[in-house]
Amino acid sequence: MRMGKTSTPGAGYRWLLSALVCLAICVSIFLCIDLWGGGRQSRFVPDAVVNLDRIDVQGQEPAPCSGSETQCLRVAIAPVVSPEKSLEAYYDLVKYLGGKVGRKTALLTGKDYSAVNNFLRLNQCDMALVCTYSFVLGERDFNMQLLAIPVIYGQRSYRSYIIVRSDSEAESLLDFRQRTFASSDVLSTSGWLYPMTWLKSKGMDLELFFGQHLITGSHDRSIQAVRSGVADGAAVDSLVFEQLAEEDPNLKDEVRIIQRSATFGMPPLVVPERLPPDLVEELREILLHMHEDAEGIKILKALSIDWFEETRPEAYESVRQLISEWEGNPLE
Repeated sequence: MRMGKTSTPGAGYRWLLSALVCLAICVSIFLCIDLWGGGRQSRFVPDAVVNLDRIDVQGQEPAPCSGSETQCLRVAIAPVVSPEKSLEAYYDLVKYLGGKVGRKTALLTGKDYSAVNNFLRLNQCDMALVCTYSFVLGERDFNMQLLAIPVIYGQRSYRSYIIVRSDSEAESLLDFRQRTFASSDVLSTSGWLYPMTWLKSKGMDLELFFGQHLITGSHDRSIQAVRSGVADGAAVDSLVFEQLAEEDPNLKDEVRIIQRSATFGMPPLVVPERLPPDLVEELREILLHMHEDAEGIKILKALSIDWFEETRPEAYESVRQLISEWEGNPLE
C-alpha cells in the first residue's frame, strides 16, 4: 500500500530556529541603539517626578514637571530613608526653597543612590541631597559641587552602626560569616563602604563571607529587616537610627549596636557643575539663613535639623580614604 506524503519534522525545527535567530538579532540591534544612541540618557530618567505645586503630602496623583522647564526647581533626594518617608519629610523644605527663588518645585526620586548621581551628571536636577560616598564619586567623576550641610543635634558628622537583634550573640562584623546581612545601597558609606572595607582589612573573602547580602534600598528598611528577623544584622546610618529610636523608644530594646565606625562628614546638599552661579549662591544663602525666620525654623525642626552651614571638601577625607582602600588604588 502506497503511503501518503508526510512532512519532514526537521524542516519545521529548522524554520523555528531560523525565526528565533532573526528575532535575537533584531532585539540585539534595538538594545545597541538604545544603549549607545538617543535612548542612552533615558535610562537615568527619574522613577518619579512629583510636581509639588500640584500634589499634597498625602500622596494624591502626581503631575509631571518637565525636566527642561527652566522655571522649575528640581530637587532630588537620595533614598537614605524609604521614598514614602522622603516625600513626607522633604516636601516642605523643597516648597520653601522654590518659594524663595520664585520657581515651581519638583521632587525627584530614583531607585538608588546611583540614579540620583546620574540626575546630577546629566543636568536633570538642580539640587540634591546625597550620601558621602556618592558625593566623593560625583566630585571625582563630574565635578559635583558642595552647597551646604545640615547640622543635626549639634553634629556635623555621622557614623556607621552595625546592629543586631537584642538576643543575638554577635559582637562584631566577623560574626556574620554565612549569615544574612543588610545594607541600604552599594553607594552608601555607612551601609556598604565601611563594613566591606573593614572586612577586607581582616582578610575576608567578600564574595563568600555572607550567606546572603540584602540590599534593602534605605536605612530604615535595613533597620526593619533586623528588627523583624529577615536579616541577622545590618550596617546603618547612625543619624537614621537615632532619629527612629527617638520616634520609637522600643527600638533600642529590640536592637543593639555592636560596632561603630569612625566619623564621616555629614551627607551634603549638592548641585551640578552647570547650575548657574547666581542660582547656586541664592540657594546657598536661603539655606544658611533658614533658621532665622519662623517658617524656616518650623521646617528645620520637623527634619531634626538645627541649621544649614557651609563645609569644605576636606570634611570627606575619611570617605576618600575608604574608597581608596576599597578600590585598591589612590583616589585621583
